[in-house]
Amino acid sequence: MTEKMNENHKVQFEDDPQKSNPQCAYKFGTFDRPKTLQNKKVIALIRNGERIDRVFPEWLNLNFTDSEEYLPTDLNQPIEMLKRSGGIGDYIDDSPITEIGDLTSECLGRSFRSHGIWPLQKVYSSPSLRCIQSAAAFIKGLNKNIKLCVEPGLFDWTKWYKNIPKFLSIDELVKAGYSIDTEYIPFKKVDELKERIGKETIDEFYSRIRACISAITSASTSTSKPERIAIITHSTSIDASIKALRKCPPRLITETNMTQMGMHYPYSTTVMLAKDHHNWSFVYQPIAPFSYLGISNKADVKFINSTTRAKNNNVYNEYDFIPLIRRQEYIEDCINLLNQEWPRSFAARENSLKRALNEVPDLSLILLTKSDQKLIGHARICILPFNLESCWVESVIVDNSLRGKGIGKILMNFIEEKAKELGYSEIYLSTEDKEIFYKKCGYQECAPLLNVGAASKLMKHGGLNKLLKPKTIDKVETFIPKFSQSCSSSVAPPPPPPPIPISKPQSKSKTYFLKKIK
Repeated sequence: MTEKMNENHKVQFEDDPQKSNPQCAYKFGTFDRPKTLQNKKVIALIRNGERIDRVFPEWLNLNFTDSEEYLPTDLNQPIEMLKRSGGIGDYIDDSPITEIGDLTSECLGRSFRSHGIWPLQKVYSSPSLRCIQSAAAFIKGLNKNIKLCVEPGLFDWTKWYKNIPKFLSIDELVKAGYSIDTEYIPFKKVDELKERIGKETIDEFYSRIRACISAITSASTSTSKPERIAIITHSTSIDASIKALRKCPPRLITETNMTQMGMHYPYSTTVMLAKDHHNWSFVYQPIAPFSYLGISNKADVKFINSTTRAKNNNVYNEYDFIPLIRRQEYIEDCINLLNQEWPRSFAARENSLKRALNEVPDLSLILLTKSDQKLIGHARICILPFNLESCWVESVIVDNSLRGKGIGKILMNFIEEKAKELGYSEIYLSTEDKEIFYKKCGYQECAPLLNVGAASKLMKHGGLNKLLKPKTIDKVETFIPKFSQSCSSSVAPPPPPPPIPISKPQSKSKTYFLKKIK
């Protein structure tokens, strides 16, 4: 089947049954081929198809006999199963896709031809079996002879895994009939992933994907035409790839976001970006969506925009957020800034700041404008001895003249990024009148806890209660001086009058907040 273009940039097929037989009861579809992709480098990010262990969680127990004979019990289960060198245990964390997953992936490949995204120079895949199978079905839908490049660097966030999955080797994939590019040299090897299993941070994961995407996009396979690349991978890797291409750090991505990536990028979702000059831009609905029983493979555009929008990230390039110890000439400016909100004597404030001249907690951090290096914000990150995975943040302030311009949110994002860099997973803080602001920043109210300082060092999972518990007096008479017994008959003098009470302004109660940042 060959294809050609008409004047309206719509694809038609030369073996259209209606052309060869005007009386034919069927009419072959025509599809728009937008000019958006012409003469541009294109990357299509595709999530793997539906995986069997999500639809049938007990499939390894129910669909295999003791002798590991495969017995499918549902029409959505594959009719055949690969023999793994390590037995069915190799399918743990490396499951295949369902029949629906295979079908949707093949439909995506067919739609790439129909909508004029072909020719693709390269198709890359994560080493996971679900991605390999989805990529193979995708290539089948393309109806073109193209080999698959297996790239371990595209693998999922390794923090979720206790052990590295036992991926099929290149030789095993070829033996199983997959069209694999055996000459492709991957950016990362599987052994390199093992080092971060169970402990890879969000920043490390996004950095790994960014480096991998950079290696893929910099490789050139054609000098006459712009490259068009398809990457079949995981939902987390798709988001990290988008951030990499858009030059957007994962400042706004939390561990909760990571667990919800599958909802933001459903099975077989497709996100496409085209390069214009030096920037990668989103291509709106490059292919038709896939909808079935109220479910669609459309990506969550709102989530992508809210975490990737250039406006939200380029603004961070306008500021420097550094420890005060590196710029001690700003100590006096810090004193004046902090006294806008919490007036104290110059000497007391200076003494407090100098105690926080460190590179690690307890440390003071300052926010400077990059253009004129003006001090506009301050924050302090302190340790919590009773919980080494959490930190306490205090003295958060933005210059009064600059409030209401979003700088407070920028400052909080810098604080959270610094806390993650220091290895913390939670942030605690308190406020008397900024509850609404912190709630907008994603903080949730929590039970009160002692602040940092000498008192906090005594507290460890409630251990301070023992230190503060009042002593009980078993025998009162043991505390009565001896001379009082001999003088018990004498009349005691009347007690002095109580002092006149001095009324003090009632202080506002504090509200405590917590946010998980990893």
